Amino acid sequence: MAASANSVATLDARSYLERALAHGFAHGVLVEAHRARMQEEGAKALVQIANHFGTAYLRANLETALLRFANLASLYLEDKFGSDLHAAACSLRDNTLLSHSRGGSEMLKQLHAMPESTLMIRETPTAESQRQFLDEYSFSSPMTATTYRTHRAARVENQLRVAFAFWIGKKLAADAAELSFSSAEEVIRSAVLVCHAGLEPVRLPTRSVMARLIAEVRKKTFKPQPERWHRLLRDAPPDYQRIGEAALDDFCARLLPLLKSKKWTVEDVIAGAGAGTYFVDDSLDEDLAHYEQFVATEWIKATAGRSDPDTLATVFLRIAAGMPPKPSLLLREAKALIGAVRAKGFDSAAVVHFIETCAPIGKQEGLLQMWQGDLLPEAEGQLADPDGDDTKMVRALKYLRECCIANWKSAGV
Repeated sequence: MAASANSVATLDARSYLERALAHGFAHGVLVEAHRARMQEEGAKALVQIANHFGTAYLRANLETALLRFANLASLYLEDKFGSDLHAAACSLRDNTLLSHSRGGSEMLKQLHAMPESTLMIRETPTAESQRQFLDEYSFSSPMTATTYRTHRAARVENQLRVAFAFWIGKKLAADAAELSFSSAEEVIRSAVLVCHAGLEPVRLPTRSVMARLIAEVRKKTFKPQPERWHRLLRDAPPDYQRIGEAALDDFCARLLPLLKSKKWTVEDVIAGAGAGTYFVDDSLDEDLAHYEQFVATEWIKATAGRSDPDTLATVFLRIAAGMPPKPSLLLREAKALIGAVRAKGFDSAAVVHFIETCAPIGKQEGLLQMWQGDLLPEAEGQLADPDGDDTKMVRALKYLRECCIANWKSAGV
């Protein structure tokens, strides 16, 4: 009984082609005359395959060609006949061995022609890239019918997603060329966001429009409008509707809460940690000024719209001490600032993050140089008290009065 169980559990390691041939000869589907014909056909097929991938004059190439031949023919037969070895044997009887090998080769060529990713632009497959693809999947990593179908299903889905993204882009008046260097998911997510936010016109966003969209969904009064997305999909083919509904579900469950949480700033979404999540149209140069004006709201609030060195030093030093960004210092705030940096040091990363996410883009490089190259090294020396001779903060407060907007009189120190 144990031997029988072990026998059943043993997997047949032979290729599908070998199993189909064995079945054919064992059940009379194939006879000796067929064997002779196949040997002749097989020899020709091996030479053709060896020449395609190298040369037929080397024994190693012929041995490799034999494995390629078996893998390609097996792929074709298994995909077509599955577990029906009798039908597969009949096919081997009625058709040439080379036709079965070519059938597997054509399957791989068709797979290679389909998109491996959802990038909207794709290089046209070349004869060399096709040869390399067949080289890998007929020898190095041969495919069974099951793995082939899995790969094919994934590429069919990629093809559908790309086609849907172009379709939705056209619906939203986007130029196909503008979408080319994005992924289908980026375009689809931006379309969902535009519809969900309820802003007009319903078009794929530029930088400034993306800033407005994020501001809209972060309002306490925001009411999502998924029905606009549903209306857009009303006349879409069934596969497009399926992809569109899944995109809406993902947006509502995962992306919308992330946008509302303010974990990402607008600049993060476009060029930082969130880059690659949404499509943003950068083709309109005139949009950049509107975008900078919009995203600089926090900057204007923190600096009161001023850009003089004293105001900037005040804002940066407050942030470095863990205080809210404001353009002035009260005496008690100045003392708290000094105490904080003496206890914990300067949080330079917080200042850099503030500049990179809130300051106008054209000024960021200069502001970073001001902070990292000038103000920070100076402040570290002036506000520290390594010898304990400034416990009353007289020297430090004098420095802050000289370089910041100080709202106290010197007599108050």
